[in-house]
Amino acid sequence: MYLGIDQSLRSSGVVVVGPKHEVVYRGTITPGKLSGVARLACIRNALRDVFAAEPDICFAALEGYSMESVNRSFDLGELGGLVRLVLHDAAIPFAVVAPTSLKQFVSGDGSATKELMRQAVLKKWGMDFDQDDECDAYGLAQVARSLHLNVGTTRAELEVLKKLRNTEKKITLVASSYSGISI
Repeated sequence: MYLGIDQSLRSSGVVVVGPKHEVVYRGTITPGKLSGVARLACIRNALRDVFAAEPDICFAALEGYSMESVNRSFDLGELGGLVRLVLHDAAIPFAVVAPTSLKQFVSGDGSATKELMRQAVLKKWGMDFDQDDECDAYGLAQVARSLHLNVGTTRAELEVLKKLRNTEKKITLVASSYSGISI
C-alpha cells in the first residue's frame, strides 16, 4: 500500500491507496487550536494511528516545503522533520515531492490551481475530493505508488518520476540503509 501525506499545521491530508489505485484510507489531521509541541504530538499520534491501522504501507510520498510560505518557516520545518521522523520510525521509505512536481504529475501543469487538481484527480482516477488536503494527499499516494512500482502512464508523470529518481535531493529513502530498499 502507498501513503500520501500533504502536511500542514492546520489540516494535513492523509491517504493510503492500494496497488490498483483503490483508496484504503483517507482522512485529515486537524489539531484544532493546539500549538507548539502539543500540535506536533497530535499530528505524530494521528500518523502512528494510521500506520497501525494500515500496517502494509511499503512506500510514501510527502509534499516538500512551499518556498513561498512566509512567517511560519520554523513551525513548518518542525512539522516536516516530525513527519520524516515518524516515517523513519515506522521504517517506511519515502519521497519528498515539490508542490510543482505534484501538480505536474497529477494535472500536467506545474502551476495548477486547487480546482484544476481536483478536476484532474476526478478525470484521471475517478476520485472526487471536496477537501484540498486529501486531494493532494491522494496525488502524493499515486506518486508513491508509481515510484515504487516504476510505472507512469503520461509524459508529465514520467518526467516527474525521472526527476525524483535522478535528483537525490528530491527523494529520501529512509529505510534504504538498513533494509535494502532501492529505486
